[in-house]
Amino acid sequence: MARALSLFLILLVISPIIAADTTASNDVAIVHYDKLKAGKLEGNVKDVIFKPIVGGPDQTYYFGLVNTQLDTPRQITVRILGLTSDECDLYIDGKLVGTRKKSDLEAGIQISLAASAIPPDYRDYYTKLKASASEGAKRFAKVSTQTDKTCLEIMKAVASWVSSIERGDNLMRTTGIIVVPKGDSLKLPGSSYVLQRPSDFEKSALHLAEAVHTIRGEVVRVAGDNTIRHLALAVITPMDFTVTPSGPLTPGSKVKVTAKLTNWTDKTIEGKVKLNLPSGWTVKEINTDVKMPGYKKSAEATFEVTIPKNANPNEKISAEADLKIDKIRMVTTAQSAEIKK
Repeated sequence: MARALSLFLILLVISPIIAADTTASNDVAIVHYDKLKAGKLEGNVKDVIFKPIVGGPDQTYYFGLVNTQLDTPRQITVRILGLTSDECDLYIDGKLVGTRKKSDLEAGIQISLAASAIPPDYRDYYTKLKASASEGAKRFAKVSTQTDKTCLEIMKAVASWVSSIERGDNLMRTTGIIVVPKGDSLKLPGSSYVLQRPSDFEKSALHLAEAVHTIRGEVVRVAGDNTIRHLALAVITPMDFTVTPSGPLTPGSKVKVTAKLTNWTDKTIEGKVKLNLPSGWTVKEINTDVKMPGYKKSAEATFEVTIPKNANPNEKISAEADLKIDKIRMVTTAQSAEIKK
């Protein structure tokens, strides 16, 4: 198992960032060197997070600006006020870009902010995958057998990998700026500020997606209990699955029930859906086959349900999907809907 999991570790290639085309704007950020505090970023700039990272003597400061507009590289003007030295050495992302006069820094320098290197569909995928895996780890916390404990470790590993992708993406979108009095030696921790290249970072994100697909086979191999197996597979296969009746679930009525599935992975998911009904209820299956050929693709299964006149209040209906992804079978259940009095 250790050997199998080691295949999925993401190796981050550290190297200087490659500048991307940026969108110029009239956004101006004002940084006060005499009162650097997190969040204290003045000006009209929007969707930029200010992070004072390291402070030192003689007005040597290192701060970061984080672009939160994930899909848009940007160029903003940064005005640095509160300096005492008439001339300063300016470092951007660990590189000395030259000496600047105090008046020039106060007037403003142009700073490029990178966008996310992860494709938007994979960002959606990872957001849902992390939440699902984290919740799955909680559900698996009390399993007793060794093989099922392995499923728990897989859930934790997936959530941890996604967190590392998110941290790397945040770093990718952070531009580090250091201002040092002219001629002072730069001896700050982290001053050799380097970032992963966008192309390498995108590859690592895609490799993680492939790793998760491979892990499904490992879950099938190690899970000793069918229920554990299906739960684990559902956790690392993020999708939305809901049951929606066309009207109130009242005794003596007929109602159309739609089970909708949305695929948040980049793999095809297909199979059949059935309803789980209380005793005495009947169902006419209108369409039970579903196929979602990739990211954000949806499919619906539809049923006509007849509710008996003597149906008990608070009865529920739910849908069960018997699905395949990567030729691996999993069974998952949708949320239930309650009958109304």
